[in-house]
Amino acid sequence: MLYLLRLSYGALPLLLEALGWWMSQILVYRTVQEAVRRVPGMKRKEVLEGIRTPAIGSDVPSVKGKGKGYPMGVVVEERTGLVLTVDGLAGEDARTWKEWLEPVGEAVGAQVLGTDDAEAGQAVADGLGLAHPVSTNPGQRNTERWVEEFRGRAEPDADGALGALGASPEQAVVDGARLK
Repeated sequence: MLYLLRLSYGALPLLLEALGWWMSQILVYRTVQEAVRRVPGMKRKEVLEGIRTPAIGSDVPSVKGKGKGYPMGVVVEERTGLVLTVDGLAGEDARTWKEWLEPVGEAVGAQVLGTDDAEAGQAVADGLGLAHPVSTNPGQRNTERWVEEFRGRAEPDADGALGALGASPEQAVVDGARLK
């Protein structure tokens, strides 16, 4: 199942190790090959079949493990946040990002690439022929929504949680507003 998330043979053992399990890269390879034998011909395009979206969001964060950084590629459906793929990448440069992202964008029919990286993101979008509105703060929309929901719950302190913590509803609302 984790392989369907498009983790590479090298990335899957790292993820499993972070979760407290151990599996060698060779064992991952053999397990995947057995699964491929049982599901012949499955390609990334087929995994994403039926998913159509005009806009995708992508980032290439570095995941740290044992003191070493590992670049991971992440693609989401921009409107819903549905994760389309997570892969281990060979590098964090724009060329690697573009080569990895191209089949995903094609499979879902993307026309827009949302990133928070003005320079590399623009290079990737240009290389793929996608529009690229730069998001200055990709988490801001979700934070603002959360703050408004929190305000509605905090002001009356309906469940008594703030009082139990010794916090006033007024101060909680002020603190939440600072997150915007």
